[in-house]
Amino acid sequence: MKTNGNTIDSLIKIPLLEKIQLLLFCLFVCTLTLDTRANSAFLICLLVSLLFSFRTSNIKQFRVPLLFFGAGFIFSCLGLFWSDYRHEGRMVIERQLALLFLPLMLFGAFNYQRIKFKSILVLFYLSIAVISMYLLKCFAINFLNSHVALKDFTVKENLYHAFARPIGMHATYLSLYVALAIFVGLYWLLENLKWWLKSAIFLSNLILVITLTLLSSRVVIFSLVFIVFFVYPFFIGKLRNKPVLLVGGIAILLTFFFIIRESSFITSRFIDKMDDEVKMTSFLTRDSTYNPIYGGETRADRWYCALELIREKTGIGYGTGSEKAMLMTKYKRYDLQNAVINGYDSHNQYLAYGIKGGVFALTFFIMSVLFGLYISIKQKNFLYLAFILLFASACITENVLESNKGIFFYAFFNTLLCFSCLKNLTPSKEE
Repeated sequence: MKTNGNTIDSLIKIPLLEKIQLLLFCLFVCTLTLDTRANSAFLICLLVSLLFSFRTSNIKQFRVPLLFFGAGFIFSCLGLFWSDYRHEGRMVIERQLALLFLPLMLFGAFNYQRIKFKSILVLFYLSIAVISMYLLKCFAINFLNSHVALKDFTVKENLYHAFARPIGMHATYLSLYVALAIFVGLYWLLENLKWWLKSAIFLSNLILVITLTLLSSRVVIFSLVFIVFFVYPFFIGKLRNKPVLLVGGIAILLTFFFIIRESSFITSRFIDKMDDEVKMTSFLTRDSTYNPIYGGETRADRWYCALELIREKTGIGYGTGSEKAMLMTKYKRYDLQNAVINGYDSHNQYLAYGIKGGVFALTFFIMSVLFGLYISIKQKNFLYLAFILLFASACITENVLESNKGIFFYAFFNTLLCFSCLKNLTPSKEE
C-alpha cells in the first residue's frame, strides 16, 4: 500500500470505461453492509459495465477456478429437477446468482491492476471503519442515556443483534465483514509505510476489534483469534516488526478481555453456553422423543436432525429448496418448538448442501473451499488464506450462502482475492 504521487497518476491513466467499472466496484464495496437494494443495484450496474469488456479468452485462462467456484451453483440448478419444492428452489437459485455471475464477469471482463485492487481494498476498509464508528457512537449515546453502570448496560438487549440494529444487518454477517477488514489492516501493518499511517491503521483495527467484540459472534471471534495467533505469525518476515506487533496484539487482547469482564452476557455467551450449544443432547436415539423447555434448543439439536435427513438420502439429497421443509418434519418429530415457530434452517452450510444435494453437492462445495486454501497457501497470500479460513469456519454455524450479505461476501471477495493470488496483485512486504 504505497502512499506516493504515482497512485493518482496511475488512476488518471486508466481508460474511461475502466474508471466507471472501478467506481462501481467502490460503490459496491462501500454499501456491502448497508441497504440490500442499493447494494444490489450497484452490483447489477457493475456487471452490465463489465459486459463491454468481456473476453472469452479470459474464461479459458481461468477455467479451473471458475469450475471450482461455479460447480456448487450448477449443482443447485440441477437439484431443481428432483426437488419437490421447486418454487422455493427457484428463489434459492435467484439469490445465489451472484455465485455464478460475479466470478464469471470478474475473471472474464475486469482488467485487474494493482492500483485497482488496492483502491477497492482501501474503500472497503474505510467503509467498515466508518460503519464501526457509527455503531459505537450509537452504543455510546444509548449507554449515556441509560444512566446505568457499563456492566448493567452490556447485556443481550444492547449487544449482538441489537448492536448491529442501527444499520439493519445480521450480527454474524456484519462480523464477517469486520473481521475481514481487520485482516486487511494486519496485512498493511507488515508493509513499509510511514509511522503515522501505521498508527492510524492500528487505531482503526482497535476500533474494529471493539466492534467485533460487541457484535459477539462466537465463530467469527474464535476464527479471528486462531488466524491471528496461529497463521499471521508465519507471514511476519521482518524481525523489527515483531515487537511492535506484539505490543499491539497485547493492547487489543486487553481491550477484548476488558469488554468480556464488563459484560455478563458476553462472558456467558463465550464460556458458559459454549458446551450446551454444540454438544449432542440425549435425544440421539432414533425412537426417542426430545422435549426441551421452549426456546432451549441448540444448534446441535438442528444438526442432528439434518444428519438424519442426509443419512436417509445420501446420494443426491432432496433437491434445491427442500432444506427447511424437510427439517420441519424432523423438528416436529423431536418437538423442537422454537425451531418450528422460527422456521430455522440447519445453521450449517455443509449440512445444508448435504440435505439439498447429498454427498455430491457437499463434495463440490468442500472442493471449492479446498481449492481456495490450496491457492492461498501456494502463493503465500495471507489475505486470501485468512478469508478462506474465516468463511469455512462461519459455514459451521451459519448458512452463509442462503442470504444476500453472505453470498456477496463469499462470491466477491473469494474471486477478488483469488485473482490477487493468480496475478500476484498483493504487494509484497518489501515494497
